[in-house]
Amino acid sequence: MKVLVVDDNRVDRAHIRRIVERMPQGYKVDEAGDAGEALQRLLDSDYVCVFLDFMLPDMNGAELVRTLQERMTAAPPVILLSNSDDDTTIQDCLKSGAQDYLLKGEVSPSLVSRALRYALERHRREAEIRYLATHDSLTALFNRSFFNQYLEKAIERSARHSTMLGLLFVDLDKFKPINDEYGHEAGDAVLREVAARLVSAVRKADLVARLGGDEFVVLLEDIRDAGDLHDIGLKLLASLRAAIPIKLAEVSVTPSIGMTMHPRPGGPERIRAGDLLKQADHAMYQAKANGKNTLVEYTEHG
Repeated sequence: MKVLVVDDNRVDRAHIRRIVERMPQGYKVDEAGDAGEALQRLLDSDYVCVFLDFMLPDMNGAELVRTLQERMTAAPPVILLSNSDDDTTIQDCLKSGAQDYLLKGEVSPSLVSRALRYALERHRREAEIRYLATHDSLTALFNRSFFNQYLEKAIERSARHSTMLGLLFVDLDKFKPINDEYGHEAGDAVLREVAARLVSAVRKADLVARLGGDEFVVLLEDIRDAGDLHDIGLKLLASLRAAIPIKLAEVSVTPSIGMTMHPRPGGPERIRAGDLLKQADHAMYQAKANGKNTLVEYTEHG
C-alpha cells in the first residue's frame, strides 16, 4: 500500500514520511514537491491516501483536490496539512472533498495514525455508495449515467486546456445468437470477459463504460492526434480476437468500432456530450455496414 506526501517543504515531507513508514501496516511512501508532480504520480500509480500541503507553489491544496476529482474516476482520500487554523481555510479544505485536516504544528504519530485510519474508513463508505450509483452491476464498468456526466466534464477540460480527446463506440457483432443458443447466463459471462479485455487494452487513465446491452464506450483524454485514437482502436479489435470459453464451448465475438475526436479539423470548437456520442455511434454503424469487425473514423459526410 502506497501513501503520497505532497509538500514543497522538504523537512515537512520527511517528517510525515517517517511517521507513516513506521506504522505497522507497512505503508510505502512516495513524495512530491508541487501539485504538477503530485498529479502526475496520482495518474500513473495507485495510492491509498494523500497527505497534501494546503499551500503549494503552483496550486493550493483545495484546488488540487478538486482537480483530482475531475481527472480521476476513483481519487484516493486526502488529508490536508496547513500552518493555519483559520475556520475559512479548514472549511474550504473539507468542502473541496478532503477527508481530514491537520495542523502542521500539531502533527504527531498518534494524530497522523488516527487521521489516516479515519480518512480510509470514511473514503471506503463513500466509495461504496458512489460505486453503486456509478457502476454497471454486471461488468463492474462505469454505467451510462456516470459516463454522460464524465464526458461533459472531459469536454470542458479539453476546451480549458486546449487538449484533444477521443471517443470509441464499441458494439459486438452477432451477440444475440450467443444468448439464443447458450442462454443469458453464458451471454452475461461473455459481456464480463469483453469488459475485462477492453480495460486491459487501454491506458490506466482511460475510461471504459458499458452503455447497456452489448454497447461499450472508451474515452481517451490528452491524445496527440487521430493516430493515437486509431492505435487504441486496433488494440481493442485485437483484444477480442481470441475465443471466449463458456460452459463446455468457446464462442467468438467481434466488435464494430466507431471513433471520433474533439476538436476535429473543420469541426465545431464546442460540442455537447450527446453530439459527440452520436458521432461515434454513427461511425460504429458505418463499421457494421463495412462488414463488421472493423474500425471506422467519423467524418461529416461518412
